[in-house]
Amino acid sequence: MKKYMFLIISLILTACIFPGCNSDKDISAADKFFVEGDYIYYCNSNGDLYKHSLTDRSSEKIAEGFRLKAFDENYFIGCNNGTLKIYNRNSGETDELGNIEAASIALCENSVYYSNSADENRIYKIDLNTKSNDMFLDASTTALSANKDCLIYESNSNELYKYDFNLEEAQQIYEGLYCFYFCCDDENIYLSNYENNSAVEKIDISSGKTEAVYDISSLNFCVSGNEIYYMPYLPEELQPDNKNTHIYKYNISENNTEKISGCGQMAQIMV
Repeated sequence: MKKYMFLIISLILTACIFPGCNSDKDISAADKFFVEGDYIYYCNSNGDLYKHSLTDRSSEKIAEGFRLKAFDENYFIGCNNGTLKIYNRNSGETDELGNIEAASIALCENSVYYSNSADENRIYKIDLNTKSNDMFLDASTTALSANKDCLIYESNSNELYKYDFNLEEAQQIYEGLYCFYFCCDDENIYLSNYENNSAVEKIDISSGKTEAVYDISSLNFCVSGNEIYYMPYLPEELQPDNKNTHIYKYNISENNTEKISGCGQMAQIMV
């Protein structure tokens, strides 16, 4: 594993100084990115929202000053300088809500859930239809994710909780160390395990049991179908300055990794 991580690190550092890089389209490690179909949606180091094609590798700017945090089939949600930005994907219009200090954001069923930094990181809910903004859950968190059935959030850094929308109750489903980096789909949580060199693990939402451990390490990733898209974890002394960072694709069934975006040439690494 170490020699493959060294190869990935070498590729990243080489690509970062590769002549001809376009700084406007550099991928920011400070923001979320998401994959849908043949496109990656990400922010550059200036916080501008881009759409990157996985087929022809072209990039298109969608919005400026966005800082992408969440998305679904209808909206992109960003938060920048105390302003929540709501980009309607159908109309192409952007709404803004001021005085929103969000440590983390999740989007589900026309509702935005966020940890309110101005209220001890309690969980608030914004209805995108009415724009009402109210406390949803008296629980403190700095990281959350959601699907149609439940809200997943960390508590006290070392626990994951599931709030069931139908039962209207929360229960602890996982205990670990520094559970800050995760996302969920309808059935599983994908978690960066601090105690295992930040390896990405799949956890069953219903049982809380670890179902798989993947041979990749990351603090910023998303899952699309049978693939995990991720920025490789780097030791602090090797981390770039939140730009010139690259996204890799890990195919779960084939157990291989491919570099898919960023400056420099396409590379494929078998692991």
